[in-house]
Amino acid sequence: MLLSAASADIGKVVRRKRRNLVLYCVAAIFALTAYFSLVMAAAHYLMLTESALASWMMIALGAISLAVVVIAGVMLANYVETRKSRRARPELLTAGATLALAPLLSGASAKKGIPLALAIVGAVLAYNTLGRDQADEE
Repeated sequence: MLLSAASADIGKVVRRKRRNLVLYCVAAIFALTAYFSLVMAAAHYLMLTESALASWMMIALGAISLAVVVIAGVMLANYVETRKSRRARPELLTAGATLALAPLLSGASAKKGIPLALAIVGAVLAYNTLGRDQADEE
């Protein structure tokens, strides 16, 4: 029953994502058409006021400037995402190690599991300490 509910939700999500993808593609086509029209209008205006070579140079410089801004934005977004994932990694490791310690320290195998549990705790502490130092250096 839970599986059928999950599959129905997945089907809805897939249909919604597919519909959004098509609509975003249509919107992107209109946006690109408007952008190209704007560039051609600017080139025509600049050709009337300046020489043809100067107008195309200005259009090229504008396009290069826009490309640099977009690339810088993508690089900044990737950097922020990398920093967030590096900071979240030690907490996930700590939570996983804590969950792994419970079976080792319970029941009849508690005496046998204590050295292994201490090794896990030491590894998690070392990783958290070293991982945060390396993330701060970068």
